[in-house]
Amino acid sequence: MTLAPKQEPQTESPLDAPVFVTDAPARADALGQDGAIRLIAELICHKRAETPLTIAALGPPGAGKSTFLSRLATRAAQLGEASAKGAGPFVGRLAVVKLDLARAAEDPEAALAGATADVLARHWPALASEAAHSARDPRHAVREAAEANAAARRRLEDERRALDDVEGRNARIVETVLYESGGARIDSYARARRGELDARQRAFGFSGDPIDTYKDLVRDMAGAGGLAQKALIGARALWAFRGQGRLLFLAALAFVAAWALGHAFEARAGWIGWLRASSEQMAPATAWIEAHANWLASLRSLAIFAGLAALAINVLRAVRFMRPIMRGVALLQDDVETRRRDLESLVAHHARRVETLSDEVDGASRRLEDAERRAGAMATGSTETKASLFGAAGATTSARAYFARLDALAADAKWDAPRRFLFVVDGLDALTPSAGLDAVAHIASLSHRAVTLVALEAQRYDAARLDRLVQIPLQLGAIAGDRARHFVSALLAPKTAKPAIFPEATASLFDDALQENETKLLGELAPLAGDSPRALKRFVNLYRLARHAAPQARAALALALAIETGGDAAEKKAFDALIAAEAPEAVYETRVQAGLDAARAAGMTPETLVNGARIARAFSLRG
Repeated sequence: MTLAPKQEPQTESPLDAPVFVTDAPARADALGQDGAIRLIAELICHKRAETPLTIAALGPPGAGKSTFLSRLATRAAQLGEASAKGAGPFVGRLAVVKLDLARAAEDPEAALAGATADVLARHWPALASEAAHSARDPRHAVREAAEANAAARRRLEDERRALDDVEGRNARIVETVLYESGGARIDSYARARRGELDARQRAFGFSGDPIDTYKDLVRDMAGAGGLAQKALIGARALWAFRGQGRLLFLAALAFVAAWALGHAFEARAGWIGWLRASSEQMAPATAWIEAHANWLASLRSLAIFAGLAALAINVLRAVRFMRPIMRGVALLQDDVETRRRDLESLVAHHARRVETLSDEVDGASRRLEDAERRAGAMATGSTETKASLFGAAGATTSARAYFARLDALAADAKWDAPRRFLFVVDGLDALTPSAGLDAVAHIASLSHRAVTLVALEAQRYDAARLDRLVQIPLQLGAIAGDRARHFVSALLAPKTAKPAIFPEATASLFDDALQENETKLLGELAPLAGDSPRALKRFVNLYRLARHAAPQARAALALALAIETGGDAAEKKAFDALIAAEAPEAVYETRVQAGLDAARAAGMTPETLVNGARIARAFSLRG
């Protein structure tokens, strides 16, 4: 093997181009499927599309069936979401459920029920819970409901105890901050001034730990009701503690002495005269007292000063004693206010939780009553209730009961529920042909509100049975010509992904009603389209759908669909020869000739005939 010559590195590389492309569903429209995807998505979501409906994406292996399914499911989900925002022709709630039959071959119905339950649990939890009752043994449901009820009540009681605890802490917040919170500001303040507080407390007759005593005093002051009561408690420092009463007594004694001395000074003439007259022996003493009587005034002033000094010392000691207490009250109030906000927030939180859990208990009680009622109805032999419960018949019976209950709930306007289900089923080719068709038949019959979208290789299956199961076949076709070139270009130079654009949900392609000439032509082609109600309904349905892809070739499309739907092998072979221009002037069988005449009268030309036939083959099981 020879190596290629060395090349200079490129200055620009392809934008995020992968060096190897995996064999997985593509995301962009490299296969040119956007037109078909829009058409089928609108049909899936249209309010006037009757269900159940089965749509099959047909093609050989590697034809892009998985890509088609994935992109169609995404488009339908977007259309349903856009429709939920306002009135329009589409259902506003679409539940998209994906199932890979390669992993669920043993019991596809049960697997689909489980996948549906998962989708509903994410988007419609109340509906999922209610529908799940239909898939359980009623006795198990009673036990589960009872356990859920008991658990809800336990959570409620725990939350109520937590609320009581927080409310109790809120009521004891002062004691908590003072005595239990080591990081409180008042605690730090007291410990920083321990020596000072100890000296002042001992001077006032307090013994024991100075910090605890200080906190007790702060608590008493902070617990006082109003300003007057606080002032009264503060005034106790003037007389209630050791040393303060003695000072008040000394002050009172000094004031009494001052009063007596003042009175004696003012009445000196009278009592000095009395002393002089009482005895001659008192005369010298009386004369000395009279000469020094002014000393009484001086002594009175000294007594007054002593009394005032005692009062001043008393007040000063009281102020020095009360100052740290008042500071402690301020710090305590700040700490308490901070803690109280936190506790009140906790109280509100727990109160809301109690209210929420009370509602949960009420709901759990109702569910328990419903479960007991269902179990009681089953025990008494109610056939209606038995049919809606998950009994011992197996998972398949459970799945059918589950979907029957879902259909009933979705029909009830009071429930927040999807109005349509889209079952996206892939991996069908991993099963045997018979088992694959059985799985499709079972899945398609599970819900009356479902559109089933499957991918399969038509040539593997019995054509007659496939015709009965599939209402809309869609041939993805081979990749050739321009499609092949476009696809390879997309692989080599992938475009930057564009933001998802939600589809317009206010109008639909199907709002374009059939014209009178179309209905007349369909009536004339009816004998060719088939001789059974199924064939004629398929003919009309496919024309309503495919006409939007052939606005200029509708007469030719109607003719081609009639032959594809009801023509026999000879008629189909003759029509194929006409399209291939192998026998353009041949005389055809009576029904084909009548159809050609009717279509030509409706405006069909040789050019439109080819285009109409091509589109009709896209909606055929023949491929």
